[in-house]
Amino acid sequence: VKTLLQIGIKTDHTSIREQLADRGCRVEGERVFLPPELIDATLSGIPGSFKVYGRQLEQFIAVGLDNTYGINTGIFPNIYDFDSGHIRRSTLDDVKNTTRLMDAMEYLHAVYVSLVDATEVAPHMVTVSDFAAVVANTTKPLIGPGVTNRAEAETIVKIARAVRGGDGDQLRKFPLCVPFVCPISPLFFPKDIVDALVCVAESGLPVIALTNPVMGLTSPYTIAGTVALGHAEVLASAVIAHIVSPGLPILNQNTPSIADMRTLASTTGGPETGLIRQMTVSLSNQLGIPSVAHGHTSSTNLDYQAAAEKTLNGLLIALARPSLLGGLGGLANATLTSYDSILIDNEGYGAIFRTLAGVQVDKDHLAFDA
Repeated sequence: VKTLLQIGIKTDHTSIREQLADRGCRVEGERVFLPPELIDATLSGIPGSFKVYGRQLEQFIAVGLDNTYGINTGIFPNIYDFDSGHIRRSTLDDVKNTTRLMDAMEYLHAVYVSLVDATEVAPHMVTVSDFAAVVANTTKPLIGPGVTNRAEAETIVKIARAVRGGDGDQLRKFPLCVPFVCPISPLFFPKDIVDALVCVAESGLPVIALTNPVMGLTSPYTIAGTVALGHAEVLASAVIAHIVSPGLPILNQNTPSIADMRTLASTTGGPETGLIRQMTVSLSNQLGIPSVAHGHTSSTNLDYQAAAEKTLNGLLIALARPSLLGGLGGLANATLTSYDSILIDNEGYGAIFRTLAGVQVDKDHLAFDA
């Protein structure tokens, strides 16, 4: 809150600046300073839970503070070829095939965007093509996709509305997906991003307020400072969404990563990933906002390193009880996947969910008679 009051956000979206000014924000050029009262009012209006439905309304998840569901990580541009075992660029066929495989995984309760990207498709059509292929190949609820401009957002909303028979009210009542919008750290909300956020909010679909500050590159080189920056960006996204659609469900995905200071690459395999994202989940739970966090690895192979990093980071995050636990399928700092990793990570999820279930202590389970 202090960050948004004293540093504020930068946005070149004239209309949103004016609407924020009407709600008590101080505006200086493209910089907008958000008062605590506006943030508190937004937080009080965010629902503690909401449902997301599959193509059939009988299949849904209740996203909230009382449940943790498993999801994959997504939109990887590279994949191990199933036949040759060599790394190659992912295709639309991979989008379809990996989605069908994930649809059969017991501990994957919703599909996060698409596991891979259709890299052979024209860049401006990748998001839409991925989403259409995922909708056609899974019956599970969808988390995502990410939208970066109004055209993408409008098309995603149209596809989701078509699944509900073209009825906008049905889409609001039974949302098919939860699109995400991500500002540019630190604290920059470009016009295209704001347009996408406004479009999704107007549709009534829940929104993921996603942010990805990179510690040491686009945020302070401390865990606490990076969490604070990402949290400020999530709050600002929520404020903008609630200007358009008060009371809209918001899913917090403050998902920082750590810069390798030798290469400036974003890394996700170290224990700091688990710690930093555990902290974001705990903060979100304290505020009563549903959250999503992903456990990752820096390894490029399905090896001991991948197993150790994904287990450690996944369990650290899971113990904070996020609403959605992601990470399935991810390799190489979230740039690579394989068909094998879907099955292996599903088994890992099973172990994590068993751990979260804990130990039941009562007369029957004490087994005194036995």
